[in-house]
Amino acid sequence: MSDTSSAAVELAIRKPCIPPRGETQGRLDQLSAVATEIEPQEHYSLGDRIEAVVDGHPDRPFLVYGSDSFSYRECDARINQYANALVARGVKSGDVCAIAFENRPDMFFCWFALAKIGAITALVSYHLSGATLIHVVERTSAKVAIVGEECVESFVPTPEDHCVPVWLVPDPEKPAGQEIPARFDTSFVVDVDRASRERPGSLLRSGIRAKDDMLYIFTSGTTGLPKAAKYSHMHWMTCGDVLEETIDAAETDVFYCCFPLDHGAAATSVISTALASGASIVMRREFSDRKFWGDVGKYGITVFQYSGEVFKSLLKRPLEPRDRTHSLRCMLGSGSTTDNWRLSIERFGDLDVFQKGGAWWGSVDLLRYDSDGYCYFVDRVGRTQTEVTV
Repeated sequence: MSDTSSAAVELAIRKPCIPPRGETQGRLDQLSAVATEIEPQEHYSLGDRIEAVVDGHPDRPFLVYGSDSFSYRECDARINQYANALVARGVKSGDVCAIAFENRPDMFFCWFALAKIGAITALVSYHLSGATLIHVVERTSAKVAIVGEECVESFVPTPEDHCVPVWLVPDPEKPAGQEIPARFDTSFVVDVDRASRERPGSLLRSGIRAKDDMLYIFTSGTTGLPKAAKYSHMHWMTCGDVLEETIDAAETDVFYCCFPLDHGAAATSVISTALASGASIVMRREFSDRKFWGDVGKYGITVFQYSGEVFKSLLKRPLEPRDRTHSLRCMLGSGSTTDNWRLSIERFGDLDVFQKGGAWWGSVDLLRYDSDGYCYFVDRVGRTQTEVTV
């Protein structure tokens, strides 16, 4: 009998192991307490959290991209260079800056640098162009757009009188396929490289409260022009705090980030949870079902964020031995079905799958498909809704 068939038989005879109601409620009460730890009026921001986590885990790897690995200390130094260069160019607390990158370390450095000086980041999808792009940039009242070279083609056709200043960040892997117009400021990265690696003064963000806006993420625009979902410092950090507790994340975990960071799912559930727990993040520009298990094995990935279609694409791949000999322990995402959950357990072994319901920007329900054969719903602040055996 094949390993897959054996697993299916084992699951068929295994009885669901539903914990006592009191144990479940105690767990959810704990999540509720975590969700209310940050007070809206508190002078506490993402910039403060970044520096606290760096000080607690300076030498642990934070970002891994291809063959490059950046420790928390190294990331902080580069973030500081971006922050100091931004301040020197006149960006200040409360300003909005639009940024457009594919998944690569410079996107993190720029985003977190803006948080350190109290500015707001508007994540712009690199798929946007024309009137839609103009709408997104103008809707946020962005002071400047910081654009990776890989996204230049989206910004080039935009009429100059409808576009804010554009500061360019080179991309050695994907250089622009056309001449870059003179209005694109290519000296920004020179300023960054020359800037101090010391932390910008915390007074730059001293007026920021936890309830203040930190991040704007736009909807896909399938029902009209894209609309901005606002994340406060508190909202974004609390997402990570609650998920850290929910999935028992630890500094030894390795998160896999392979979906666009300009979408709320990757920008919140993956990044905020990894940062809250002092874990590592492996970045890939885009998801590849062919390379997925190779990356899991190469980097020791333990937590993966999925979408329903991605889940199905993994299940459609040919069977191979590493399907069950891997480091992955947990998946979180949306769009899966109970049938796909069952198939994943049969094929990939004991995994906990945490599924989010509703829109990614709201206070949504979390459905846990457990490897012991049951599931239950938990909302964002931890109240039990129902328990069901599957």
